Amino acid sequence: MICPYCGTNVSDDASVCPACHGELGATTVLPKIEGNYCSACGSLLPEGAATCPVCGMPVVNEEASSTNTSKDSGRQLHIPEVDVADEEDEQALEETHSMPRIESAIPAESEPDYGRLPHTKTVLVCALASLVLIGGLALILTHPWNPQAYSSRATEARDTSTAGFPGVVERLSGQDSSDQEDQEETLTGDEATYQQLSEDYKELADLAERIDKAEDGFEEAAFGGDQEAFDNASSECEELSYDVSNLISDIQSVDVTSGTYAEDVEHLVTLGNWLRNRVDALNSAWNSAEASSDPAANRDEIMAPLVGSQNASGENTYKGLFNQNYEAWEPQAPDESN
Repeated sequence: MICPYCGTNVSDDASVCPACHGELGATTVLPKIEGNYCSACGSLLPEGAATCPVCGMPVVNEEASSTNTSKDSGRQLHIPEVDVADEEDEQALEETHSMPRIESAIPAESEPDYGRLPHTKTVLVCALASLVLIGGLALILTHPWNPQAYSSRATEARDTSTAGFPGVVERLSGQDSSDQEDQEETLTGDEATYQQLSEDYKELADLAERIDKAEDGFEEAAFGGDQEAFDNASSECEELSYDVSNLISDIQSVDVTSGTYAEDVEHLVTLGNWLRNRVDALNSAWNSAEASSDPAANRDEIMAPLVGSQNASGENTYKGLFNQNYEAWEPQAPDESN
């Protein structure tokens, strides 16, 4: 039989190929088809054929050869016996039936037509190049950054009504003016500081009056049951808080480099802080009222921030301090003799 791995002829009872050492245990021995075969090409010969129908070689009659052999066997020839079977078996073991690979000189078609389509990368590169080319050409033709670049038409008429007129000169640049009303008054640094502090001082009084009204109307707005009045009073208190903080910032930003009004600035800032303490107590009370589902039932808890700021006589402590020092801390005009 023939080894299925390397094609070497091996004996039928062998379990291992002597050439490649492949296992032949699962190899099935094909039965030999009875008949006559051509000794030249190995084709199966029909019975009684004188020549091979494939290669045309004459057919040797095995029966005749066997008869001749039997006739010659009567002759007593002293021919030395040669163990030909052993040599043929050894040659058969080393003989392989692997067919050599024959390469054709004519190249075959490598791929079908659909395999010659361009790659995706090539298509994308071509598409991007086309977009860039078309976009660049469009920009060159349209000039979106300057549409009127190639326009030769005048877009704005020129005023030629005063062409050649030199104008009217009312006064020479070096000439003194006798009109004193046109001269602007120049303020000194202390005078400018005094004006700013005077405005802030008056605004402190206005804010104190607004806080008094907010405190007086708190109980009615918080516990009266009118939702609109409740919301308006709460918003007014929040606005008061912003106004007081902004005023204190304005006072602190006043320039007192000369030192004349440094103490006045400190006084006004103190007055502003007393007002802010009053507004903070109001805001705390309003926050408690807004968080309560029934403000009237939680009246004592809501009023606690306002009651805690009162003195023994029932007046707000910060309000009393403000009223005691407001008039005494009014900024004074700078001395004209200086």
